[in-house]
Amino acid sequence: MIDGKYDIIFIHFNENTIREIVAGSDSILFNYYRAYIETLKRHKENLKKAEIYFDSRLSDRLKLSLWKILTRLEV
Repeated sequence: MIDGKYDIIFIHFNENTIREIVAGSDSILFNYYRAYIETLKRHKENLKKAEIYFDSRLSDRLKLSLWKILTRLEV
């Protein structure tokens, strides 16, 4: 528990998780997904400045592709 009253929730959003949520297959996670997208949108400029998603490794190129998709989505 956080501060003795909040459950700890960890959701690993990856391409498959997001695809299932968007397709309506996982309605339980939808509100968490919406909050995740809104957080990414609010911090988009800071994340770009930090160049978090701009490494040349394959895994980082995949993250960049996912990032571009996520920041275009409307929830």
